[in-house]
Amino acid sequence: MEKLPKICARYLICILVIFCFSSLFGQEPERILYLSIPKSGTHLLKKAIELLTHKPTRWIGLSEVAQFTPYKDLSSGPGITGGHIFPEMECIHLNFSNRYYKILLIRDPRDVMLGFMHHLFHGLTWSACPTFDLERFQSLSFDERLQETLLFPYRNPSSCFPLATTWMHDPSVLVIRFEDLIGEKGGGSYDKQLHTLQTLTNFLQIEISPEELATIADQLFGGTWTFRKGQIGSWKEAFSEDNKSLFKKLLGQTLIDWGYEHDSNW
Repeated sequence: MEKLPKICARYLICILVIFCFSSLFGQEPERILYLSIPKSGTHLLKKAIELLTHKPTRWIGLSEVAQFTPYKDLSSGPGITGGHIFPEMECIHLNFSNRYYKILLIRDPRDVMLGFMHHLFHGLTWSACPTFDLERFQSLSFDERLQETLLFPYRNPSSCFPLATTWMHDPSVLVIRFEDLIGEKGGGSYDKQLHTLQTLTNFLQIEISPEELATIADQLFGGTWTFRKGQIGSWKEAFSEDNKSLFKKLLGQTLIDWGYEHDSNW
């Protein structure tokens, strides 16, 4: 009989632990995490989220990833965190990511890599590139620059594609396409833009009137420091047949996996 109190105490401790863990993992997310493919319209999504929530966002640069712990981040900052979905960001997916509303922005990989070519032309990279000769790159023809961009041996947007594909299969992640969010000024559809914004507000559990949503849609296009053209399908005028063939060889399956093509006959 003297063992009974100890058994009861252990039982109560187990119940308490289960309750604590169910509270931790069963509750609604407290914060917002948005990740994007570089050159996919990151600032477009950032602007949409900030206009919808009336809150600023915290950007996680690659140099901060190693120190960034989503669980600890829940107790500080503005409540909205953004970053590019480079492989290092997988730590977020594995570390209490259930405490976030997770949003992923993607774009046609052909337009992404075209945008990166213009990025490189201005000497902008995300890591040290010891053999990258900017002056030489700028002297190349357009087709040659695009070819070298597709074959770029250092960190580039395609480094994000495998992890983005993984996130796209996570049912807790809202996937937003640039093409659906950009609106008429970027060659898209106003109706799709409004629908995408409404989907975003529903996902974040934000109540907003149709009039407010329309006002936000009107403010999205342009006006950010990395904005260049913001157009859908620019790759169609930029890719030569040779670069189409190279892209199909390197990244053709990604186009199919992301639903931008049904096969390689484009």
